[in-house]
Amino acid sequence: SFRSKQWYQRRVRGSQIDAAKALVTKLRAKWIPDRMENPAVTQFNAALEAIAMERKQMEIPEDQLQPNVEEMRKRAGEELRKFQESVYSSDYKIPEACKKLDYKPIIRKVQEACRAGRLSKVSVADLRLFCKGTKIPDISSTAKKAELVAAVSKFVG
Repeated sequence: SFRSKQWYQRRVRGSQIDAAKALVTKLRAKWIPDRMENPAVTQFNAALEAIAMERKQMEIPEDQLQPNVEEMRKRAGEELRKFQESVYSSDYKIPEACKKLDYKPIIRKVQEACRAGRLSKVSVADLRLFCKGTKIPDISSTAKKAELVAAVSKFVG
C-alpha cells in the first residue's frame, strides 16, 4: 500500500526543516504578473509579425516564466548546499531518470538520417526528441510522423 513505502515513512529532522525554510526564504521573489508575458501569446505574436512582414524566420521570444537558474544559484547557493547535505547522504546518487536528457546524440542521429535521405526510417520518439531538443516551433505533441518528418526536413534544410 501507499503508506507502507519506505520513503514515505522517513522522518524529517528539525535541521532539515530549518534548511528548507532558509532556502525558501532566499529564493522568495516579488511576483508582479503584469511584468510577465505569456510565452504562448508572445510566440503567437512573433509568428504573426513574421507573416505580416513576410519574413522566412521568426524571432523566438525569450520565455520570461522560465527560472533563472544562474541567479538562483547566486542568490541561494549556500542554502541549497546546506539543504542537500541535510536531506541526502554523502553517498547518494541521482537516479538516471532524474538526470537532464542530452539531446546531442539524437540531434546528430536525426541530422545524419535527414542528409542521407533516411528520415522516414527514424522513430517517432526520436523525431519528437529532436524537435524538443532543437526547439522547433509549432510542433504539436500529437503530431503524426509525416508532420514530424516534414518539420525536421525543413529545419535541417
